[in-house]
Amino acid sequence: MRILQIIEASAAGVGRHLTDLLGELQYEDCELHLAYSPRRMDRAFARRLGELRNTTASQIEVRRRPHFSDVRALRYLRDYIKQYGPFDIIHGHSTKGGLLARFLSRYGAAVVYTPNAIYTMNPFASGMVRRVVGTLERRMVKRTDAIIAVSPEEQAHIESLGIPSNMVHCIVNGVDPTPPMDRNEARRELGLSQEDVLIGFVGRFSQQKDPMTFVRALGRLVEQGHRFRAAVVGTGELEHDIRSLAEELGVGDRIHWLGYDTAQMTMSAVDVFALSSRYEGMPYVLIEALGAGLPIVTTEVAGARLAVEDGKNGFVVPVGDSNALAARLEQLISNTQYRADMAVAARVQADQFSARRMAQETFALYRDLARNGSARSTRRDTYDRIRSEEDPTVSDEPCQPSMHA
Repeated sequence: MRILQIIEASAAGVGRHLTDLLGELQYEDCELHLAYSPRRMDRAFARRLGELRNTTASQIEVRRRPHFSDVRALRYLRDYIKQYGPFDIIHGHSTKGGLLARFLSRYGAAVVYTPNAIYTMNPFASGMVRRVVGTLERRMVKRTDAIIAVSPEEQAHIESLGIPSNMVHCIVNGVDPTPPMDRNEARRELGLSQEDVLIGFVGRFSQQKDPMTFVRALGRLVEQGHRFRAAVVGTGELEHDIRSLAEELGVGDRIHWLGYDTAQMTMSAVDVFALSSRYEGMPYVLIEALGAGLPIVTTEVAGARLAVEDGKNGFVVPVGDSNALAARLEQLISNTQYRADMAVAARVQADQFSARRMAQETFALYRDLARNGSARSTRRDTYDRIRSEEDPTVSDEPCQPSMHA
């Protein structure tokens, strides 16, 4: 089976999702191709991309928002299909990758789309924007064979847009376990004593991740006289605002601002993990926190109740409620035995979120789509036509992908 993956948002959770998926698909009976944009690529994606085996990867120049470069990217991808196809599956990730994949539907492959928190879930988008995007998603159904939701909540939301339920498949995110750093070493790196209780946060400094609510919760803990420290991993457009708020609330000197690429150290060092997001598809950080054996306090976003059994391995609190977040954090930082019991439960809960399970379910969907008679009968005819006829939408420039092997 030939599979072409397309991604623009090659960073953070979306990038992690795709590289984990590719890492596991290499063990299946398939030929893997990847087209990715380097514009938003983070170092973690670049590192994992370099570790992939048997994946032919090439760069496409596309931006997050609509842009003239999208036309060039489509021409490149059509040329790529002409040169390296036919493909059985074209799989687009996140909004832009999904659009590109679906505009390639006439080339005979079955088209799969994984939104990774579909844009209409964004509470910060205006009602008009959500209606426009919802209408676009419904119109793109005719170009789509399957949509993968990464949590039951996202699946229900996609179906509420009027997308046929038999097209939407829930395949929950999974990760490969990352070998932890030595806890004592990780804490020494942060200058912590054995008595210090460390609260962790990992996420972009953006409206979606809502780090302001997290900092307000820390401010509440300071008011109550609790001893703790915090490790914050992330950067983003709200960085100045969040640092200013931390100073205003008297918690700035308790926070270790760690930037990016230190999540592994943070998970190894912290005692309690907090997530304050406004919306999610299925947060990878919750799965990683479970694997690290961390009690979790999370807002009630999609996937939260899959990862956290309230009162057993953590707590789920209302979105945007810094007082509720602080109250649950207070329960955990003040009770060593409670944290220890929840840590055991977290590791048990982590077993259900493996990258292997995610990839096997995805490959099974690919197989079902590839076996579809109508898709299979048109694929060769379409491919033969574009190989033999002059197609004005195809670039004359040759594709030059690079093989990671």
